[in-house]
Amino acid sequence: MFPGNPLRAIKTEIIHFNQFSSDVKRLLMANFIYSFAIAFLNYFVNAYIYSKTNNATVVIYNFGLYTGLPIIFALNGFLLRKISIKVLYSLGMVASAGTIFYMMLLQEPTALIFFLSGLLIGLCYGLHWANRNYLILDSTTNENRNYYTGSEFFLIQIAFLLTPVFSGWFISHGPESGLYTKDFAYQTVMGIIFTFCAIAAWVLMSGSFRTPSIPPFFHFKFQEVWNRMRIFTFLKGNIQGVQIMLPSLLIMNLVGEERELGIIASICSILSAITVYIVGRVAKPKDRIVVLAISVIIFCVSGFLHSFLYSALSVLIWQLLQTISDPLSYAAYNPIYYRAVNVAAQTENRPEYTYVVDNEIFINAGRILGCLIFLGFIYYISDAFALRHFLTIVSFIQILTVYIVKKLPS
Repeated sequence: MFPGNPLRAIKTEIIHFNQFSSDVKRLLMANFIYSFAIAFLNYFVNAYIYSKTNNATVVIYNFGLYTGLPIIFALNGFLLRKISIKVLYSLGMVASAGTIFYMMLLQEPTALIFFLSGLLIGLCYGLHWANRNYLILDSTTNENRNYYTGSEFFLIQIAFLLTPVFSGWFISHGPESGLYTKDFAYQTVMGIIFTFCAIAAWVLMSGSFRTPSIPPFFHFKFQEVWNRMRIFTFLKGNIQGVQIMLPSLLIMNLVGEERELGIIASICSILSAITVYIVGRVAKPKDRIVVLAISVIIFCVSGFLHSFLYSALSVLIWQLLQTISDPLSYAAYNPIYYRAVNVAAQTENRPEYTYVVDNEIFINAGRILGCLIFLGFIYYISDAFALRHFLTIVSFIQILTVYIVKKLPS
């Protein structure tokens, strides 16, 4: 993959990257810029809600988020018949940042308000993801999706490196120095994030992406390939729903505050970026099952170690192992998903958007179930039990995904 001469290696990678079309490069750039908002959403929105309320309210907010996502995926299919895909994609990016900024201006919000805010943010966020998923599917092929996934994830991790460390320092510095309040810091960072989203929208609008023709796309019965993909997606959603918020909760509960959250997140992003780029660059379609299996094994081990140790050290170990497990899972899942869409759409003679919507319904159903299980642990047992044992209890379910993927097209 990498020649001995570093300059030659860089030149080789640039040549390989330039094989993408101009629109694919533009899509990568827009997604990279918007990733600064995603990084803030994944880490600091949950930390902000936790600082105002408690662990349970963070879960309730995410419950609203996962409820809004599939709703807008379905509505987006109808909107595409009237509105350009570039406009909807760009609107989703700008509106999601604007909604988060507005939420941070609310005075004394309740759990209900956070749920409704999560629902609205999910609708905006989903408008971005629905059209992003379709454009990636439409712009790439089965042969170059591993490399596209690796390249995209590598760029995303740059944003995940810079955003947490800057945001964590800025948010913590204000109260410590007495120069500004924590609320002012959150609002300032979110204003910067909103600007990034506007730039990403401009980059995307300059592309020549075609708006798809969307025939009737709601279907309920599918053949074996897509039914297996549904199960795979649902099981992935079970753990993903809580996994997104868990780093913030564990670090805020066991390690420290926003500064520590930012430092740990940034370090992990460096390792994740390197891992997923290498995997995306060298892995072939036939390697996806192996990549997924390694990811599941690492995830199970990290969950068990965290349950056994349950301390600041266990959080650091878990985060470190996730820097390997998460990118491997990402590198395997996305190409498998896009390939399943291609095969199912061709076999069943249905529009590809049918499968994009259906997949979102099942992954968010899985996320919602994961949130409900986690919330049940909090209310009926304890916060400590949920934070300590949820990963171990749910992670071993992921072993089933390896068996399911064996029966999916590569």
